[in-house]
Amino acid sequence: MTTDGVFLSDDKDGSQATLGTDEDVDVVSFDPKQFKHSAEKRSLATHEPRLRNVLTQQGAVSQISVRQSEYESSTLFLVCYALTLALSSMQYTCATCEVGTVAAALQYQLGWGRAKADVDFYTSVLATSSIVGITFGSLAGGQFIAHGRRWTCMVCNTVGLLASLTMFTYNYKVMCAGRLVFGFTSGVLLCATPAMIDETIPASLVDKGFGASTSIAMCCFQFLLLLMAIGMPDSAEGLATTHYWFLIMGLHIPFQALSVLLFAFVFTEEPIDFSIKSGDKEAAMKLISRVYAREDVTAHRAIYDQQAQILSKSSNENGGSVLGALTDERTSGSSWMCIAVAIFNNLGGVGIVNIFATQIFDTVLSRGASSKLSAKQDTYFIGGAAFVGAILSYYSIAIFSRRTIFIGGHFFMAALLTLTGYFIRINEVELVLLTICSHIIVYQATQGAVMFIYIAEIANHDGILGLCVFVQMVFATLQSMTTTALMNGALGVDGLFFVLGVVQVVALVCFSVFMKETQGLKPAEKKRLAAVLAARGVLPAGTAGQKKGGDERELREGEEIGRAHV
Repeated sequence: MTTDGVFLSDDKDGSQATLGTDEDVDVVSFDPKQFKHSAEKRSLATHEPRLRNVLTQQGAVSQISVRQSEYESSTLFLVCYALTLALSSMQYTCATCEVGTVAAALQYQLGWGRAKADVDFYTSVLATSSIVGITFGSLAGGQFIAHGRRWTCMVCNTVGLLASLTMFTYNYKVMCAGRLVFGFTSGVLLCATPAMIDETIPASLVDKGFGASTSIAMCCFQFLLLLMAIGMPDSAEGLATTHYWFLIMGLHIPFQALSVLLFAFVFTEEPIDFSIKSGDKEAAMKLISRVYAREDVTAHRAIYDQQAQILSKSSNENGGSVLGALTDERTSGSSWMCIAVAIFNNLGGVGIVNIFATQIFDTVLSRGASSKLSAKQDTYFIGGAAFVGAILSYYSIAIFSRRTIFIGGHFFMAALLTLTGYFIRINEVELVLLTICSHIIVYQATQGAVMFIYIAEIANHDGILGLCVFVQMVFATLQSMTTTALMNGALGVDGLFFVLGVVQVVALVCFSVFMKETQGLKPAEKKRLAAVLAARGVLPAGTAGQKKGGDERELREGEEIGRAHV
C-alpha cells in the first residue's frame, strides 16, 4: 500500500513532522533530526507507539520506528566501552606473536640445544599450541557467546590469565599446555568482541572508529611486541641469563586482569541487542540509558521499542545451528559471503609476510643483493606499517563504502604483491621492503579493519563469526606448513608473490559481482541482504523444510534491498 506522508502533531507545543516514505514500502521511519528541541523529541517518542498502532491497524504500514542512530549518544562511555573490548581483542595478537620474539632466550634457558632443527621444532610446537587453541576456540566461540557476551569475556579473560602464568614455570610441557588454553580463550574472545560492538555501538558511529577498534587494538599490540623485542639481548650469554622475556610473555596479563575488573564492576550489562533477544528488558534499558545518557527516559523507551521491533523481524533467522545458517535459504547467502570474505582475507598474504619476513629478506640478500638494513631490522618496518595501516583504517571506513574498501583494497594489493615479486626477482631489497610495507598498510586500512565489521553486520548466527575465524586459522596453519617448501621449490619467493597477486584479482572479481553494500542499511536489512544471492542460485541454499510464504517474502525483500545497494 502506498503512503505519501504521515503527519505527527502535539497539541501542547504544536510540533509537527512529515514522515515521508518511498512508494510501495511497508516501513515508515521518522527522523529525530527534524526536531531541534528535547521537548519535540519527547513528543515524537510519546506519539510513536500510538501512531504505529493506528497505521498498522489501517493496513498502511507493517512497521514504524524512530531512527535510533540519530539520538544523541555518550561518546565518552562508548570510547571506554570500545577500549575495554580492545583489551580482549588484543589477546589474539599476543597468542600468535609472543613466542617468536622470545624463542632465542628460551633456547638457552630451557635447554633446547644449539642444533637448528631442534630449536625450530621446540619453537614451532610452542607457537603452534596457541594456533591450535585459537582454531578450536573460534569454532566453539559461537556456543560460548550464545550464553552471554559479557559472561564469556569475563570467563575467558580469567582462564586465559591463569593459563598465561604457566609460561613462567620453565616446564616445556606445561608451557605448551598453557599456550593451548590461552589460544583457546583468545579464539573465543575474538568471536565475542565484534559481536558486542555490533550489538551496542549505534550504527551511525560504527564507521567513526568504533568498528575498526578490533583491528586497531591487534595491530597496536603487535607493534608494541616488536618494539619490546628490540630490547632482547643479542649475545648467547645475555640470552641465557635474561629475564626480559618475562615482560614480553606477560605483557597481556595486566590487561586481562583489568578487563575482568571492568566487566565485573563497570560494564555490568550484556549488549543491548543480546539483552533484547534474551528477553532481559531491564538490562537492555539500563545499557540504553548509559549509551544514550543525554536523552530522557521517554527516548530510552522509544529506542528499546524500535530495536525490539527490528530484532523481532529477524528473530526467525537467527536460531538453529551453524549448519542451518549455511543451508537455510534465508541465511545461506550471508553465511557463505562471510566465509568468502574470511578466506580471501587470509589469502591477502599478510600472514605469510609476518611469519616468513626474515626468510624472505634473507633469500634476497643471499642472491648477492646489498642493503643497509639487516633482515631483522626490515621486520621492524613491517610492524610499523601494520600500525600505520590500522590508524588509517579509521579514515578509510569513514570515507568509503564497504564494497569500495573490499574491491579497491584487493586491486591495490594485487598490484603491490605483483611488484614485490618483480623486485625480488631483480634483487632490489629496498624496493621489496617498500612494496611489502605498502601492501601491509593497504591491507590493514581495508580488509584487515572492515572484515570483522562486515561479517558481524551480515552474519545471521553467532557461530558464523567463529566459523570464519576457524577457516582463517586453518588456512594460516596450511600456509605455515607449506610456504617454506613453496619458497624453496620451483615456485620460488618471487613466484609465491605472483600467485598471491593473482588471488587478489580473483577476490576483486568475486566481490565486484556478488558482494552487496551494507553501509546505511538498518540491522535487519543487513541480515537479509545476501538472501538475494541464494535466491539467484549464486551461493548454496537449502530448500528442505522451508515455509514457502515467509521465505518468498524474505527473498523479495532481499532482492529489493540488493537492487538499491549494489
